[in-house]
Amino acid sequence: MKKVLSFLLFAVIAISATQAQAQEFKLYVGEIKFRFQVHNMDEVYIIGISTSNAKLYTSADIPEKITAPNGNKYKVTGICDDARISGGFTYIDIPKTVKFIGANAFGYCPYLKTVNIHGSPEVNKNAFIHCTALEKVDIIGRRELGKTFPIANGGKAEIYRQQGS
Repeated sequence: MKKVLSFLLFAVIAISATQAQAQEFKLYVGEIKFRFQVHNMDEVYIIGISTSNAKLYTSADIPEKITAPNGNKYKVTGICDDARISGGFTYIDIPKTVKFIGANAFGYCPYLKTVNIHGSPEVNKNAFIHCTALEKVDIIGRRELGKTFPIANGGKAEIYRQQGS
């Protein structure tokens, strides 16, 4: 009987932990709506970025840290595969806290022209697939990417490297 109760207790804890990790919430930063998914106790991933109304915005600065509606504080550490990015953004600034940019994260963003990437995130080779207007990617603080930065839009974007934060 003890083994059965121990197993059931373990199962309930495991299910609760899985549900906590799958928690999602929306948060406005200025006029931009971010959708986040909780990854662990103090980290979230971006699963969507959009504007708060029909107005098109030209830039989106991804925050390093956020406070969720329930008061919990999180560090923004990733941009998920197939993140839903909409709103006519032409400029995206990605902070050094972001550790990875997933497949199709910015896929099919037809107006995106410039991306600033701080730090050294892992970037999926299709992260910017079909971003046909992409002209410039500034990689700040990561020299080794160089001209091998994975752009899947026909390679027309210029890659710039800078030392810095």
